[in-house]
Amino acid sequence: MTLTLAEDSGELAGTVVLNIISREGGQPHVIGLEPHVLVRPHVENNKLSFELRRIDKSSEPMNFTVVRSSDDKARIHCLNCGVEAPIVDLVKAH
Repeated sequence: MTLTLAEDSGELAGTVVLNIISREGGQPHVIGLEPHVLVRPHVENNKLSFELRRIDKSSEPMNFTVVRSSDDKARIHCLNCGVEAPIVDLVKAH
């Protein structure tokens, strides 16, 4: 997963690229990428919240939170993607 944020226009905006993972063949591996534009991003304390539109657009959007744990690290989680939705550690690229 890659999260990119910017405030170029004075408002918070950004994108997320989700890795599509397959476990076929035993080992998990990336088989594709799914880019999204952040919808309604907002920050409260050390938490960023936003929505992503699903590819089929017929379902409700995915609701994400990103909680910053240090200057270079954060954890991202989809709140409504099911009980098996992982909490993923993000590391800031320099």
